Amino acid sequence: MRNKATLKCKVIIYENAFFGPVEINGVRLSETAVAKKYASQIAGVVQIYELDPGTGGADLRETMANKLTFDEAQAFSGFRLMRKQRLKMFERAIFNQLAAIGL
Repeated sequence: MRNKATLKCKVIIYENAFFGPVEINGVRLSETAVAKKYASQIAGVVQIYELDPGTGGADLRETMANKLTFDEAQAFSGFRLMRKQRLKMFERAIFNQLAAIGL
């Protein structure tokens, strides 16, 4: 008898460009044969765009180093206005995609 795992929930594909393009042989992860095969089980795709390492990337690294949420980063006295604004824009880009999926 063969065991077969069944996914009982929908998943979200996060395409995080932090380490470069999210591709397999030039094909976006969300467009691969595996993603197409299981399309009915994919709730959506969230694209996390690459941040400039000198500005937004540094902001996000600092936020993570301080173990802050986006809300905590907005209240953090160690962050100036521009840093908070870049983080807010990054947060909106992700949360708007999640909202479009229905989350």
